[in-house]
Amino acid sequence: MQKKLVYVTLILISTLIIIRCLTNEKPPVTALTISPSSYDSATLISKAQNKNSDIQDQYKEMVVQRNYDCFSFQKNQIANQGIVLDIQNLLFIVPRGGAGITDIGIEKDSSELSIINESDNFIKKHLNADTSDKKYTYIRLIYDSYIPQEAENATRHKDIIIYLQPDNSNDAIFAIQDPVKQSKWTITTLVGYGDWLTKEIDILLRIKTGL
Repeated sequence: MQKKLVYVTLILISTLIIIRCLTNEKPPVTALTISPSSYDSATLISKAQNKNSDIQDQYKEMVVQRNYDCFSFQKNQIANQGIVLDIQNLLFIVPRGGAGITDIGIEKDSSELSIINESDNFIKKHLNADTSDKKYTYIRLIYDSYIPQEAENATRHKDIIIYLQPDNSNDAIFAIQDPVKQSKWTITTLVGYGDWLTKEIDILLRIKTGL
């Protein structure tokens, strides 16, 4: 009889110990508890670029001039056009070099850049279509000022404009507006990009205006 009581007592004690251990068990580690250091550097850069892309690619409007004709398109009108993505890719590539771009960007004041002044004048009119008395070819994407956070692999900018080099139609000029000193632009020559820009503008206007 005493043996049975000992066995029963031992079983009860063992059961209580097991129950207590189960109730004190820590929850499993989820993905949220993983340290960022567990990602390799390439993954972190990719994540930063994706996060940055969501912010900096929020352009509001596109202004286009082809020869003497000027046009304005809201984002919802041209959101799926390949030229928009190309310009945004160039925003990342041009300051870093690549894609055959070897020129180093130089800073200029807008007062030195007649095409940018002409574009500014058209934007101030807030018209969907107009004509200019000056013959230029360009595309300008209009943004709010964008300044990347520390460690973001991105380019600070406000507006972006790419235009045909007036003195050499084989080349294009890529200009990035400073987000703070907005009269300052960093311009880079894109050697051999003139024909590409002309064709892309022709395609865009043919699709959007029939011209």
